[in-house]
Amino acid sequence: SAAAQEEANVTTLLVIGIGGSALGSQLLADALGPGPGLRLAFMDNTDPDGFRSILGSIEAPETWVLVISKSGGTAETRNGMLETRAAFQRAGVDFPSRAI
Repeated sequence: SAAAQEEANVTTLLVIGIGGSALGSQLLADALGPGPGLRLAFMDNTDPDGFRSILGSIEAPETWVLVISKSGGTAETRNGMLETRAAFQRAGVDFPSRAI
C-alpha cells in the first residue's frame, strides 16, 4: 500500500520540545544508544541558528515529527513546530500528515 511504502521511507524522527518535554526522549536515546532504524533529532531550544541547523540536517519527505508540550501551550515548542512546518511546506511535504 502507499502508506506502507511511505512508512518504509522514513529515516528520521524529529522531536520538538523544551525542557522536560525533550529530556525524557533524549535520556532514552542516550541510554539505548544508536541502533538500526530511525535517526533521532531534537529541536529543544529557541535559537534560530539551532533551528536552521536541525532543519538542514533532515530530509522532510523522510521525517516524522513528534511535538511534545506538557501544557499544550508552550510558546517555544510552538515556534519550533511553526518553523518546522514552514520548512516542510517549502519542501512540498504535507506537515500535518507527518506530525503528531
